[in-house]
Amino acid sequence: MRLTGFLLLLPLAASAAPALPPPPDSLRALVHAAHTPVQRVDAWLRVSAAFGVALDSAGTLRYAEAAETLARRLPDSVRAARATLLRGTHYLQVGQPVTAAPLLREAAAVLTTRGTAPDRTTTLLQLGTLCAALNRYDQSARYLRQARALAATLDSATQVQALLTSATAYQRRGAHDSAAWFGYRGLALSRRLGDVPNQVSALATLALSAYYQNDVAAATRLQRQGYALQRQRGPHKDMAAMLSGLAALALQADSLTAALAYYRAEGQVLQQFLLPGRLYNVYNGLAVTYERLHRPDSAEWYFRRAVAALEPVGDLGELGYQLVRAATFFHNQGRAGEATRWAERALALEPGRFNPEYTADACQLLRTLAIARHDLPRAYALLLRERHDDSLRQTTANAQLAQELRVGYETDQLEARARQLEQNAEIAALRRRQQNAATTAAGGLAVLLLGGGVWRLRRRQRQREQTLRTQLAADLHDDVGSLLSQISIQSALIREGLVGDPDQQRRQLDEVALACRTAVGLLNDVVWALDAHNDPLANLFDRLRDHANQVLPAAGIRVRIHLPPADQPLPPLPVLARRNVYLIFKESLHNIVKHAAATEVTIDVTLLDHQLRLQVQDNGLGAAAKPAGASAYAAGHGLRNIERRAVEAGGGATVGSMPTGGFAVQAWVKV
Repeated sequence: MRLTGFLLLLPLAASAAPALPPPPDSLRALVHAAHTPVQRVDAWLRVSAAFGVALDSAGTLRYAEAAETLARRLPDSVRAARATLLRGTHYLQVGQPVTAAPLLREAAAVLTTRGTAPDRTTTLLQLGTLCAALNRYDQSARYLRQARALAATLDSATQVQALLTSATAYQRRGAHDSAAWFGYRGLALSRRLGDVPNQVSALATLALSAYYQNDVAAATRLQRQGYALQRQRGPHKDMAAMLSGLAALALQADSLTAALAYYRAEGQVLQQFLLPGRLYNVYNGLAVTYERLHRPDSAEWYFRRAVAALEPVGDLGELGYQLVRAATFFHNQGRAGEATRWAERALALEPGRFNPEYTADACQLLRTLAIARHDLPRAYALLLRERHDDSLRQTTANAQLAQELRVGYETDQLEARARQLEQNAEIAALRRRQQNAATTAAGGLAVLLLGGGVWRLRRRQRQREQTLRTQLAADLHDDVGSLLSQISIQSALIREGLVGDPDQQRRQLDEVALACRTAVGLLNDVVWALDAHNDPLANLFDRLRDHANQVLPAAGIRVRIHLPPADQPLPPLPVLARRNVYLIFKESLHNIVKHAAATEVTIDVTLLDHQLRLQVQDNGLGAAAKPAGASAYAAGHGLRNIERRAVEAGGGATVGSMPTGGFAVQAWVKV
């Protein structure tokens, strides 16, 4: 037996010491002290995560792959899944969601069922980020909500991570108000913890949201706060990113002298921490700034230094863009020969295989120069090259889109399986409660004494459930039923060939697809309203925010959302009230998109005197304008529905034009 055990451990010993890069100094002792296979796996996972924070691709992947291989030999499926999750997270960080997706799904299959609570939280956060990268924002919001709910049961540091990840996901979809809301919550919590790195991350996220909202002054203020915190930590390589952001903001504000100072400080940090591969960005920033200062000699010097710094890095894509930038500079200076040489260098980077978008800029510039010197054959050859590259890019884009659609479908399937598992678990828990209740009922004396009260309580409960079921049935019949009828009729027309030309068929199919998506959305609303897990008000706020960011920006309407402070206690909301508030909100937004001709909507949610108050105000035409077809908006069925639903929820509603213009819906319910 001892000999057999020794022989079984031989493969582990052989694989325990792969050729790995040196670990960070802070983890070197941990790696050297790891003697058993399990200790080595855990140490390598720590090192891989540390390299991931530093965005070191080689270190992240090699340690994660070594940990995964050793964990599978043990066998230890949970540790192997953690390593797989690290690999998927890395590909997600470097902008390769299609590569990341199968790794994250593989890890999720293990960690969501057998992992620890921190494992499940991290997995849900990465799935939410993946769905955001694939433009599947509804799924992303669901995963992130689950992650935040699970993080609330863990330590505060995990809660900060969940909040900041949510902020980044909302930023990706352009919902900058929501991103700022989560960013401020993450900032407040990280301040209470004294967690400076996450404070810096939160401030950087908030600065980016302010920048995208065209508030350069606020973005600069937030970025400066983050840089000041970084300086308090002492010299650190992360200071380079903060200085780069400050320099870009200074350029945006035409503060060119400040931009020069920030770029020079960034260069000093990069040299101090031996990061020469990133100096090209500093040199390019200095070149652009000097060009705007009308100092072409200095601009040329730094353009040349940027190219020289990039050549040993091996990043051909960035090198191509830098060569085109330099060529454009020389062209603007009237130096046609230099411009031609630099643009030709860009086109010569791995011809026939490497065809990124910068080649179009290079071809257009060279074509302009060829026409200027009357070299028409060269101009024609460049036009053909440009068309060929356009075709290659389109083919690549189509293949990428097909991959993303496939990955998105597989992600949908994963989520459907996860929901089925949750439903099965809830059914099993319900059966256990029923069995316990039956056992308890054996105490017949207590049941006899309280029988009358229980009977009345159950009768009232049945009446409430019956009312809710009746309302849900009516909604499903009116909304989903009509959509299904529409789908059935249109499908039959297409099947029988009763639709005209191909363009009309495509339009008809688009309408069918839209009706299907709408029906699915309505059914999701019903399921969400009935799910007891959504009783907390925070879940309602998430739902309101998600729907507003899904509907309004797509219609070209800017949205501002003001919710209760993050530290305000939030009581639960009954099912009927929660459902009606959400439907009032949806009806209000529908009216705005369809009738208001608005450009901005402000949403205010407040908690005051045991009441939840919702106000949705737009800057559109108002009821008095009565645009054509606006009867529902002015005083019709939609607004009557809003008032009826508010009364059903034990509250009330008012609707009407505002003195300052626009239209407002105000509703309140008891909490």
